[in-house]
Amino acid sequence: MLWSRDDSTLTLQTPMETSDITVAILRDIRDEIRTTNSRLDHLEGNLTSEILGLRGDFIATRELLVGRRDLQRRVEVCEREIVEIKQRLDPTST
Repeated sequence: MLWSRDDSTLTLQTPMETSDITVAILRDIRDEIRTTNSRLDHLEGNLTSEILGLRGDFIATRELLVGRRDLQRRVEVCEREIVEIKQRLDPTST
């Protein structure tokens, strides 16, 4: 119990008043945490969608690059064959 003096009167303040304020503050904090958690859950869902989209883009890009690498090998083989054919047709051209 707390006693407080207000001019000529002496008032008894119970710990309950302090406790009520503490409970109210804690409830406000709890509500804010719930709101924040809700926003974070929403943000997590958005980020997950974006990451999955980027993953798909990455896979498509990788497949394109692998296809080009295979195409590069085929072009190199064709160029060698063209040189060989030219040499057979005109051995003096090299």
